[in-house]
Order: sequence, then structure tokens, then C-alpha cells
Amino acid sequence: MKTLAEDTLLRKPQLRELVMLKGAMEMYHDTAYNQDAVLALLHQVGERSIFPDNRQIAGNMIYELTHLRQGRKRRDLT
Repeated sequence: MKTLAEDTLLRKPQLRELVMLKGAMEMYHDTAYNQDAVLALLHQVGERSIFPDNRQIAGNMIYELTHLRQGRKRRDLT
């Protein structure tokens, strides 16, 4: 977050956090990163962000990344 704050386009904290969330989504699918560590970061944002919308987005991301993991049934989309 500190590095993102140095970008003049990312002065607003809520936008910086959203950029970080987007990066976390990409990291989750990159084999160079530990998926459980990325999920832990998303959980942290989901629990501690001062922005309610970002907390909800983090929760939605966690769901989307985990609901089809091995051992879970596919959600009925009909």
C-alpha cells in the first residue's frame, strides 16, 4: 500500500486498496505465489478495511476463488 501511495494517480486510499485487491486476484492464479497467503490477505482486507465496499469485494473474491476448490460442490446456477 505504501508503494501504491507514491503513484500520483492513486492518492485516494480506497482506490489504492482496490488496486491491491486486483493484484491479489492475479497473484492467486500465478504459481509463483502461495494461494493460501493470497487468501489470507483477502481475508484481512475483508475484516479490517475501513471501506465497506472493499470489504464486500474482498469477500466476493474469496468466494469466487474458493467455491470450486477440490472438495466443494459446484454451486447450482439455475
